[in-house]
Amino acid sequence: MHQVWWLPLACAGAVATVLLCSATLLTQSDGDLFAHIALGREILAHGVPTRVTPAWGSATLLAVVHEAGGLPLITVLTAVIAALTHGLAVESLQRAGLSPRSTFLTAVVTFTMASSHWLARPHAFTLLGVAIVMAVLPSRRRIAWVALVPLFALWANLHGGWVFGWLVLCCHTVGRAVSIHMRSTRTPDMPLSVLLHERRWLWGVTAGALVATMATPYGLALHRTVWHTLTDPAVAKYVDEYRPPTFATPVDAVFLTIILAAIPVLLRLRRPLAWSSTLILLLSAAAALRAGRNISLFAFTGWPLLAVHVVALVPAAQTKKIRARRDHVRATTQRVIIGAALLLVSLLGVLRFSVLRFSVLRFSVLRFSVLRFSVPIDPARFPVQAVAQAQRAGLAGPVLTTWSWSGYVPFAWRNHRAWFDPLAFSSTDLHILRTLLLVGPRWRATLDSLGIRVVMLPRTSSLGAALANAPGWFRWYEDGTSVVYRHVGTGMLRQTVPRVHAEESTSRKLPLPRVRFPTASANAAASLRGSCTVKVASAPKSCACTSASSVGSNCCTAPICAYPTSKMAVTVSTRSATRSVSSASWTAPPYALTRPPVPSLVPP
Repeated sequence: MHQVWWLPLACAGAVATVLLCSATLLTQSDGDLFAHIALGREILAHGVPTRVTPAWGSATLLAVVHEAGGLPLITVLTAVIAALTHGLAVESLQRAGLSPRSTFLTAVVTFTMASSHWLARPHAFTLLGVAIVMAVLPSRRRIAWVALVPLFALWANLHGGWVFGWLVLCCHTVGRAVSIHMRSTRTPDMPLSVLLHERRWLWGVTAGALVATMATPYGLALHRTVWHTLTDPAVAKYVDEYRPPTFATPVDAVFLTIILAAIPVLLRLRRPLAWSSTLILLLSAAAALRAGRNISLFAFTGWPLLAVHVVALVPAAQTKKIRARRDHVRATTQRVIIGAALLLVSLLGVLRFSVLRFSVLRFSVLRFSVLRFSVPIDPARFPVQAVAQAQRAGLAGPVLTTWSWSGYVPFAWRNHRAWFDPLAFSSTDLHILRTLLLVGPRWRATLDSLGIRVVMLPRTSSLGAALANAPGWFRWYEDGTSVVYRHVGTGMLRQTVPRVHAEESTSRKLPLPRVRFPTASANAAASLRGSCTVKVASAPKSCACTSASSVGSNCCTAPICAYPTSKMAVTVSTRSATRSVSSASWTAPPYALTRPPVPSLVPP
């Protein structure tokens, strides 16, 4: 079959373009990328952690790339890995004998199933490794097989998915051994001694690849950890991507449709699959049926083998008219592609001339585009402002938050950690996290036993609703995305209000008053919780500032409306008591603010 040399390049370029255009989704679909960057920073500062971390190499690489170019450079790295993976898969399909049209359709389905896991995560290295293994399996060049040994040594330090790649290699070796034993692959010009030598060679490479996976800082402990994660029932019970696929999502529906359609097709075909292809297909299908995240692995293993086998057995008898029509369509497609390429080059040349002529900095089009390429963190997905506020306030202790935000907290707040680590957890940790977030039995006793004093949650959550009415907890911060709750002991109820400082205005700093409330009695202090209202009355204006935060008798986080008056009256209203306090005299500056001050919280 004639191979089209530009088809792998075209598919790789299309994949890279799609991923670059979806940079925010690529880097911020969950918090795993931020967790790996934070882990990489820790490794660069203190060395490899003692706890077994299968993706420690990827975390270090992502941290280095982030320090060099931020999220845009990580997006480019992921797009390049995806382009290489799909380009290699398309080249393998062409070498297997598929026509350009069949190759393109198979590649489209491959990208559809793999798109759910093309994220800026270490899993991308596993997809690339699987594509390399599948490209090497049909090869008879020994240098290609020898290269698998250092590949698995590197792979074992990048991601725990090397286990699937080694199982694919085992399936191929066992399948070839069975075929050689049954002499089903023997040809008149190939003596049996050659096949026996090939069998010994395959077993040697497979054993060498397994030994190479021990070249990590953890040795056999890595294998035990990966096996425990894959067989732990709690992971499949609590983690969404480890659950079996359903027809609810498009990617899962495509995979399940292929599996259901492949069963009758394979049963009706006269020529069965080779033993090696059968074992790889069963392995990849079983892995994908067990966990939805493995559908991307099936896209590069079982699906190409299935497509090649089915297309090869389709009747090849075609009339001369059909062949002529196909040649005409092929020629027309090539003309369209060449014309579009020339048009694109012309447009780029015109744009480059315009930029060189009219731009003050005289950047080229490519450099101008790269400089403007940015990937800001979406504040609607992650608690950007809440973490920044907590960092400025210097809150101590681990932060309890959701799975995704547990990765963002140590990324945005260096040298601080969330209570749950999404990269190193046990089944007990998953059970505790689920119990707390869903307000399960004895959730308050669990919070107290863990020593958690800061909880960061989305605005609507079961735990947030429970903490709003729980004694000893108060709403410390709130914005459009997140809410921060803090636990207050009896000692803090007798403290004075923290100082509130305003940010620098465009002209000068505005000194805000410091108001000290009298200490409440024991009974009154115990009931002063929930929402509070601070009203500042001044002549000739008055304003009311409401904040759902209180610490006993101190409404310390409520913003104070500042007006250029000499005195003001402060009224604190809570659910159980109301007291009015006149502050000391405060002389306002004789100038007007050019913008309203934004208060920041400082602990007492």
